[in-house]
Amino acid sequence: DTPFPTVTRAAWAITLVATVADIYSSWAVIFLRGMNHVLLSVQISIAASIIKFVVATALLLCGGGLISLPLGSLIGSLLQQGLARWQCRKQLGNHLQSEKAHVWENLCIIWPTSWRLGMLTVTSCITAQANIAICNQVLGLTGNAQYGLSTQIIGAIGGMAMVWTTVKWQIIGQYRTRHDYVAMRRVLWPRFWLQNLTFLVLAAGLILCGPILLRWFGSGKQMLPVGWLVVMALYYFIELHLSFWVSLISTENRIPFLWPGLATALVGLSLSLILIHFTSLGIGALVLAPLLAGSLFNYWYWPVVGARSLKTSLFGFLCGRSQPASQRHTETA
Repeated sequence: DTPFPTVTRAAWAITLVATVADIYSSWAVIFLRGMNHVLLSVQISIAASIIKFVVATALLLCGGGLISLPLGSLIGSLLQQGLARWQCRKQLGNHLQSEKAHVWENLCIIWPTSWRLGMLTVTSCITAQANIAICNQVLGLTGNAQYGLSTQIIGAIGGMAMVWTTVKWQIIGQYRTRHDYVAMRRVLWPRFWLQNLTFLVLAAGLILCGPILLRWFGSGKQMLPVGWLVVMALYYFIELHLSFWVSLISTENRIPFLWPGLATALVGLSLSLILIHFTSLGIGALVLAPLLAGSLFNYWYWPVVGARSLKTSLFGFLCGRSQPASQRHTETA
């Protein structure tokens, strides 16, 4: 029910246009990152987000109602696209070509990777929502609140730690095209350990201080019991490790981990249902199940494959060895 059907329809229409514009406007900032202008692309994205917020707030205060948020989003997206595209053209300079791009040729190149990555992304979202639905259905709102708050905080910690490597994938892709494996290892090795160290420090702080701070603030919210919180932190840490290696493999423009990833998600969801209904683990079933599912294959196989794509072994990369094993054997001989 709505008192103003015309306004509601207009809000839906603007929302649709704004969503499409938001998706489209992301290509230019990604293009900037590909030219090693990571900071500039982030600055443009932040400026667009601020404009979205300011415009939406101003419209709400002026009585804009339902159209305030989508209209703010649309204006922010158009601004992001305009600024980023202008910077792209500025950075390219004399390298701009006047002829039309070979659209279908480019689509044929990116489509095999794109649809696989899209399936993995959708599967990840569905799995997360399914776990929340299971938790809410079986354990009620209290269990769902504990599980949801814990996953949000630890997920945020993982995102913060991942920044160390995320900003370097563009240059890694360029090194990959030149087959400069020594440069790839040189860039990735310190970032890999900084990512892991950042996560471990923040997770330890959360486990030790999180419950105390929640009680001190008197918010009435609770996280998981400490034991299960440690297991959840371990799961996210291993997932962070896995994400590093599959991202590295994807710079070869291939996604060989699609079907193992889908199978792992299905096994993890099935384990969650079995453990939560037929054991006394309670909320711990939702924490333990995906960890067990990933340990069957993904957590140990893809790091080995990823290290091989760097022309080294997993142990060699972790220890910071800069030469591939075959080259060291040749020099020794």
